[in-house]
Amino acid sequence: MTFKAAFKKYFIVVLFAAVLGILSLADILKPDSDFSPSENRELKQFPAFSYRRLVEGDFGLDFEDYVNDQFILRNLWINVKSVSEYVTGKLENNGVIYGKNGYMFEKVTSADQNRIKKNVGYIKEFASDCGFDISFLLVPSSYNVLSEYMPKYADNIDQNPIIDDIFSQLSECGIKTVDVRDVLSENADKYIFYRTDHHWTNLGAQIAFARFMDSFSEPMPDLSCYEIKNYGGFLGTYYNKCKLFSAVPDTISYYDFPVASVTYDGETSSSLHNVDKFSDYDAYAGFIHGNNGITVISSDCPGASGSCLLIKDSYGNSFAPFLLTKYKTVVAVDLRYIPQNLSEFMAANSFDKIIVLYSFSNFSTDINIAKITL
Repeated sequence: MTFKAAFKKYFIVVLFAAVLGILSLADILKPDSDFSPSENRELKQFPAFSYRRLVEGDFGLDFEDYVNDQFILRNLWINVKSVSEYVTGKLENNGVIYGKNGYMFEKVTSADQNRIKKNVGYIKEFASDCGFDISFLLVPSSYNVLSEYMPKYADNIDQNPIIDDIFSQLSECGIKTVDVRDVLSENADKYIFYRTDHHWTNLGAQIAFARFMDSFSEPMPDLSCYEIKNYGGFLGTYYNKCKLFSAVPDTISYYDFPVASVTYDGETSSSLHNVDKFSDYDAYAGFIHGNNGITVISSDCPGASGSCLLIKDSYGNSFAPFLLTKYKTVVAVDLRYIPQNLSEFMAANSFDKIIVLYSFSNFSTDINIAKITL
């Protein structure tokens, strides 16, 4: 066979091998990224190696996650995968389920019962030690509330029995559990969860706040005197995982409640929110200046008095502003971003009310809740 004939016969194979080799070399030479702005999460780094981890398979699993996170042109390949799978009729991608009316949902087929048990124990220990009045809110995932928008084939777990058990255990030790599932379900036809993001909307947080006020027989503050503002074009965490080309952008709405001051991790501001963030890729981070260890907000709302501690995940960022209509001082703590537990902080501060607010997704996976113990 002549060289010309061989070249023609094996051209595709040679071309494929060359492209694969170039991409592999570029992937090796490319510095690892620490963070994905579009997905708003830390990326996997090269795993620690040991012979034992290799034999037991842990190294292989971690290395696979590392390669998936650090692969060159990763966002481009996600886009290509999204379009190709949608065209072929697949209704999920990268752990995101495509629902009706433009809604996207996380794929959740199991829950870490061991982690849930530990986190319930930490909350109970905290309540026993701190001596304050504590309310506990657990927010179900959007798919658990907006079930009518979920495709019939989806096999996500039912979160309700697990939430019932958590509430039962916490109620036994005197914690007031605030169940928001029914009021969210009653308003499922309204815009209470974002379509492209895992968080609840400003309206969802407002409905939950009304239930919180009702839990100790206090009327909902009149919000008609406050202006509500809107930012369009928000594409959230679900979109950035699946890159669905037909995604319907969300709208961020918020109340700009008057504040005397806002301090977050040593920074100060005269504004309740970081409004510049609302037009950024990570728009939800505009609420109370995003996820920070300790945020102290002094309210200028008429009639606000006393103080409140909100121990929260990111769902609390859009919930905290409503507390300013009742409490003069609102302190929001995100345990993921403080270096130690709350012992010194609680010893130096006193509050009229303590609220622990988590999404079910975070509560069932977060190892940082251990920091709540005193």
